Amino acid sequence: MRIAQIGTEGGLKMANELLRHIRIGGVFELKMWATSRTDNRGQTIIAYDFRRVGTDEPIFAAEDFAGSPMHSDDSDDAVEALLGFLTLRPGDTDQDYFDNYTKEQMDFCLSQQCETMQFEASEHAWGDLTNGDA
Repeated sequence: MRIAQIGTEGGLKMANELLRHIRIGGVFELKMWATSRTDNRGQTIIAYDFRRVGTDEPIFAAEDFAGSPMHSDDSDDAVEALLGFLTLRPGDTDQDYFDNYTKEQMDFCLSQQCETMQFEASEHAWGDLTNGDA
């Protein structure tokens, strides 16, 4: 992982600093990194990689998430918010949202595992958010 030091008035900020590495139900893992960019609200743009444990290719990977200003970038609330987007399913939003999904992404969003994760996020019932390194 590339780590870069960015000079700021308040000291040094790490670009691409690993915020979270978690496993969900022992089946999926999510890594989240702070980038050196912010959105128009001043929130950190967060990069993420969501995949099945032990696979080489992510289901979702991008640098396009910014959480709520009410929660720290590395909080469980930020994880739940990101997973709320990654577990959207047809019928939850406009169909064109899924137009650029790959087959693997569509298979995931139509799966029982995705539906379970979506329910757990809506109920704040994760219970099994464990460190990926544990």
